[in-house]
Amino acid sequence: MKMQEKLKMSKRSQAGVISTILIILIVLVAIVTVWNVIQRVIKEGSDEIEVSAFLNLLKIEEIRIDKFGSAQVKIHRRSGEEEIKELKFIFRDKEGISHTLTRTENLPRESEIKNFGFIYPSYDIEEVSVTPVFKDDKLGLEVKKNPSKQEDDIYIREDGTIGDISEAGLVSWWKFDGNAEDSIGTNDGNLQNGASVNPNGELVLEGGGEYMSTSTSGVAEGTISIWVYIDSYVSSDVILGKRTSGCYSSSIFIDAGNFAVYSTGPGETIGEFSLNDWTNLVIVRSNLPTEINYYINGNLELTNSFNINLNELLANVGASCNGEKSINGKIDNGMLFNRILSQEEITAIYNNQLK
Repeated sequence: MKMQEKLKMSKRSQAGVISTILIILIVLVAIVTVWNVIQRVIKEGSDEIEVSAFLNLLKIEEIRIDKFGSAQVKIHRRSGEEEIKELKFIFRDKEGISHTLTRTENLPRESEIKNFGFIYPSYDIEEVSVTPVFKDDKLGLEVKKNPSKQEDDIYIREDGTIGDISEAGLVSWWKFDGNAEDSIGTNDGNLQNGASVNPNGELVLEGGGEYMSTSTSGVAEGTISIWVYIDSYVSSDVILGKRTSGCYSSSIFIDAGNFAVYSTGPGETIGEFSLNDWTNLVIVRSNLPTEINYYINGNLELTNSFNINLNELLANVGASCNGEKSINGKIDNGMLFNRILSQEEITAIYNNQLK
């Protein structure tokens, strides 16, 4: 009896061992099968993997911010033979929104340090990252850094160099961040006839007589930059200045799908704009002799010798006298400089503030 029980126990033990061995074999077969699949995927995809994508070629040495929000980003390129085609700079603002700007010129060579300038962005910079793009369009590793504390006594130039604050020449800047105040100077705007500022930081005008008035003065030679969004229009709607019977003066107005300018004689067409889209308009006045250059989206469209008064243009923003000929649309980032901006600076403002 005892012998039979021992035999039964022995058989059960053998069965357990055999079951364990079978489970181990099944697991081993599964591992081999999975490895063969992974190995095949790796082999098939190996031609698409670039070693350069894993190299940390860049380091952000320093980020400096001036009182206008402009940034100098100092980039150090480490050792590495990979050819960089462009650098993608990503600026994250305090709202967590990202703004991407690209640089394709003056890129750092191996072991070289370069400064890059980004002037007059319309957002507050919280963090900066940069990613190299190689000649085969592969991306390198992104590096990040937070800017240092804002410096109120410097001016960052478009080429990334540092100048004295007096070089900026920015007299007024209406950002419309919740109000019509001048964020740089003392020329606060006054909202008239129901004009308002929306949550997106834009001056809203609905073609019903709304406008903003200002009282700038003393700028005989300089630059105005302003962003305009037109929903719809009637010919002669006024963007800047006055163009109504009894109070004619310098003005920028709409004429059959174009921006146009008026001074003391017949108006002259500046260039086309698109409905339901943002357009950057820049007016540059130089004296001796008088010459006015008009830019649309960074491009020079017209040069004339009209007797344009920059202060008069900003007296009314979005309508003529008493709200007549008001536009139906929005205004943003109005800027007044007491100096002549270069083509490079005008292009940079367009790129850095583009929505």
